[in-house]
Amino acid sequence: MKKLFLAASCLILLTQAILAQDVRVYTNSPFISLNDKLQVILVLQGKHLDLNPEFPDINGFTKISEDAIVNMRSQGRETNYLQSYQPTSTGTFTVPSFPVKVGNRLHKTRSLIVKVEPPRPKGSNGYQITNADISLKMVCDQERVYPGQPIKTEIQLWIKASDRKKIRFDSLGIRGMTDRINWADFREMFQTIPPANPENVELNGTDYEKHILYRTFLIPTDTGVFELENVGLNYDHLYVKLDPETGRNRGQYRIEYLQSDSKRIIVQALPKTRLPKAKTIGKFSLSYHLSKNQYETGESISLILEVQGKGNFQMAPRPELPDYDNLLSFDPVTSMKRDSGDTYSGIKDFRYEVIAAYAGEYDLGPITFYYFDPEKRAYDSASIESIPIIVSGDPIPQLLEVNALDKFYRKALKTADDKPPFGSSYLTWIIGGITVFSFLVILWGMMRKEDERKKRRKRSKWE
Repeated sequence: MKKLFLAASCLILLTQAILAQDVRVYTNSPFISLNDKLQVILVLQGKHLDLNPEFPDINGFTKISEDAIVNMRSQGRETNYLQSYQPTSTGTFTVPSFPVKVGNRLHKTRSLIVKVEPPRPKGSNGYQITNADISLKMVCDQERVYPGQPIKTEIQLWIKASDRKKIRFDSLGIRGMTDRINWADFREMFQTIPPANPENVELNGTDYEKHILYRTFLIPTDTGVFELENVGLNYDHLYVKLDPETGRNRGQYRIEYLQSDSKRIIVQALPKTRLPKAKTIGKFSLSYHLSKNQYETGESISLILEVQGKGNFQMAPRPELPDYDNLLSFDPVTSMKRDSGDTYSGIKDFRYEVIAAYAGEYDLGPITFYYFDPEKRAYDSASIESIPIIVSGDPIPQLLEVNALDKFYRKALKTADDKPPFGSSYLTWIIGGITVFSFLVILWGMMRKEDERKKRRKRSKWE
């Protein structure tokens, strides 16, 4: 019995040792400098491999989007994967273990230790990196906002004017930077093309070139404190070495990696209000357009309301029309147009169709649009007091004949954002509806049973 147990134990250990060879992980070096890259290489052996293994996040490093199959051997069924990381600080760090699937088995890699040392002078064959005043900046026009309030965000490259010849960058490097941007807590709107030429800026007595590499508007969708992750740019930096024969410096450009700081954005909740649909953020005006002011009965009156201003105009809800007597109105058709330039402003149009059933003088106003002004930190409104029109012609009363079901749906849609009538809560109406429905089902069941009893009695009499 002991021999059998010993043989089984050896078999289990041998099987584990063999399976452990299915997954291997290692780094390009256990020691790197702050201006080097860490590469984590994953080796998988077997069939039905995980085609997209999820490499872990590492404290003190930023993941670079360079996942790739490095090598594949069809006979040995071995596949190598590579993930690059950029160190952000010095110290000793751990590459944590992470799960990988091979066939039907889920494996966990071993953890690794990596030491990041201070940056050392780079170069080979005697080349040394040149000193240059260069920085990558993430700039937001505001860092404390409300949900829906646009944040203009730019990635700027600052280069000291006298160091400009030491630095080169191109569209491929900028594209790689933008592809690595991950601001999942915000919605990006209206990415704009930055200016081609840099802006000359003097800062503390020093002349700089400011290059805007990326510009967008971020829309927060929830409240809280959020971090805009830093971004990185691959660029070419000048290296030089002294030529002993001529006594002059020889130069060559090599790829370097520059990283911005992160940004903290605080998104605070809007103050509570009973104003209807007052969730647009910014400063707005309300105007209207009519092709004329005299109409015939049955003729379509095209009323265009324009919400214009600076802020999240594209999220503006439709202004509500008053309840008209002898007039029939329809839901509007909307359109938007953003202003050119680097500001988040524009116009949102609401085209209403109104038809008069009787002749007379009418006023299509007043109409009010509510919004929140972040500068005042208070709610405000834009209004149209009066829109006079004159209607002539024979009466067409059938235009106003609306069945009861249409009236119900119109009322339901109009009060969709408000509380139900009579001051009740939605829960009360839901519970009441369920109760009435249950009562009707029970009543229907009782009536069916009663019908079956009557049928059985008739059968028994005939028999």
